[in-house]
Amino acid sequence: MIEEIKNMLGEQAKDIISQDLNLRFNGSHFTCPYPEHDDDNPSATWYPNSFHCHSCGGGHRQKQYDIFTHYELHHGMEIGEAIQELCDKLGISNNSKCKPSLRKSKIDQSEDYKNHSKSNTPVTTDVSLLESRGISSEVAAQFFCGMTKNEFLMHGYEVVEGQWQPVYTKRRLLDGEKYSNGSKELNITGGIMCFYGMTELKEKSVVLICEGQLDALRVATELSKTEGMLDQIAVLSVPNGGKSFTNAINNSPAFRKWYKAHCKEMILIPDADKTGMGMLDQAKEFDNSDKVKWIDITKIEGVRYKDTKGADVSDVLDRFKVSASRLLKLRDFLPIKGIKSGRDIQIAKLKDGISSGFITHDYNDSGLKEGCLTVLSGRRGGGKTTLAKQIVMCAAQQGFKSFCFFGESDEKLEKSSFSRMVALDGEMDYRYNLGGRKIFEPKQIAIDRYEKEYGDKIFFHCTEKNEVIPNLFNSIMEKMNIAAKRGCYLFLIDNLMLLTKEQGSNEWAQQAMVTSELKKFALDYNIHIILVAHPKNGELKVSGSMEIEQRADTILHYVRVGEPDVNKMLNEDGIPTHEGEKVSAIILNDKVRNDGESRTIFLQWDNSRGVVMETTSNNLPQATQGISQEYYDRGWWSKPSNKYGVEDQPPKLTKGE
Repeated sequence: MIEEIKNMLGEQAKDIISQDLNLRFNGSHFTCPYPEHDDDNPSATWYPNSFHCHSCGGGHRQKQYDIFTHYELHHGMEIGEAIQELCDKLGISNNSKCKPSLRKSKIDQSEDYKNHSKSNTPVTTDVSLLESRGISSEVAAQFFCGMTKNEFLMHGYEVVEGQWQPVYTKRRLLDGEKYSNGSKELNITGGIMCFYGMTELKEKSVVLICEGQLDALRVATELSKTEGMLDQIAVLSVPNGGKSFTNAINNSPAFRKWYKAHCKEMILIPDADKTGMGMLDQAKEFDNSDKVKWIDITKIEGVRYKDTKGADVSDVLDRFKVSASRLLKLRDFLPIKGIKSGRDIQIAKLKDGISSGFITHDYNDSGLKEGCLTVLSGRRGGGKTTLAKQIVMCAAQQGFKSFCFFGESDEKLEKSSFSRMVALDGEMDYRYNLGGRKIFEPKQIAIDRYEKEYGDKIFFHCTEKNEVIPNLFNSIMEKMNIAAKRGCYLFLIDNLMLLTKEQGSNEWAQQAMVTSELKKFALDYNIHIILVAHPKNGELKVSGSMEIEQRADTILHYVRVGEPDVNKMLNEDGIPTHEGEKVSAIILNDKVRNDGESRTIFLQWDNSRGVVMETTSNNLPQATQGISQEYYDRGWWSKPSNKYGVEDQPPKLTKGE
């Protein structure tokens, strides 16, 4: 049944695992899905039905990481649960007789454990070893647990036919060690995974639920130090980490019955990490009333937040000697989704992005940062698309992949344009058009260089001849998702109006939706998007919905010299210059988030290569002047002032000259 399910899922299994874990793609390779790894960048390849890691083999000597390994390690499911869920997903009946213990039976087990798994008698061997870990012998006996060598043994109890009986037996390796399947613990008998410590409920009215069995024992030991406290509070644990809270509720009819009849307060003590917060969310789904509380172990008075972040309650009790009464004083109402205190919000660390190739823009906005949306506005045919393509080319020079949508052009023409950009001296041909204007075209040597050095870094959204696309934006987003998973960092969308022009009276609403979706996409994948848009007539404002400007992190206006908007930038003689050089266009920063600056970028037109070159401003700080040589050496789009002379207008030539 297991192999049949794996074969039926095929590539779908890879998609399920990669989506759950947000795996990064590098060509045909993935980041190894195994959660703990010695390699900083472990690479894995998907073979039929499983991931194979080139470093660890799929997780600590295991040969593969398949869909069942994933459901075990990521979702905390037994094999039987996983089979049922996958059968439901595939729409097939579950005729398997497989028990949860069958898959685990192949794992190395000592004879002691094999014999014990057939017995209902609790193991309490070497309780003294537990005492060395802060767990009293009385509590160990009370919870029917014990320890052999470096392994902890535990039993989960549930009411069966009116009596408390063990329904599962687990063993767990301590001190960070793991079994051959990469897991810290094994369920050696199978069975129903209910809460651990259920026999402690009795007629008590308060329950305290930890995220781990050892945590529960440690907390119970601490409570036992205060007379009568353990008689009032039942200490339980979820069976398989914070993600298993809901499963434990569903698998524990005795708990649900007790909760309804006797519970006055349920207190959760999750680990101080993301999984712990997920446990709280599951608890709210079960009971959203005020009788559900939690203890935030990061808020212990006198203890630094950073010393408790990511810790569990055992860590806190052992390191900071927190008493039971002090611990219980921390209980509070569950956090409300969408509301966080300032203490719970991590400070954003502003990172530089990749270079745009224009030194003033990188100075203003720290480059093209991940999770950000840049809106580039300019009049039709004014050169904004050329500017955007130059940024794409610069990204490729830095080794970053880009995805481009050119809605008003053809990918063949765009390839020619990119080839012109990389042309060196003597690598351009020219001809004269019917009116006598000089037309430049790249020689084959420039095309070959583009294909060799950048051909696998710039990808184009293409449509087949006569192809009808009912919803262009959805089609683009579908391809963008694939491109992001395959390593694209920069996305150029040219332009917004094409994606919404067929929406009639709803055009502005569609613009708001598209812009919002693009911003969310940038955040989800930690990539950068350049969205080209048209300006309002006669204004340095983006045309359309206000949502466009609100969602954008950066807004750039590309303005050619000669347009009325540029008059304010002219000198007293009316000659557009910057630091003694003629200027063809300028870029105005209308919006820059995160303490950016808004220095104007001055550009000159290079007619042969079809690009604009920045005349580097000498009023940038000395530190910037010191690094600017890199821009010149790399052939990016900034040149030292007074060292790059180009004609603003092509010479007046006649046909045949």
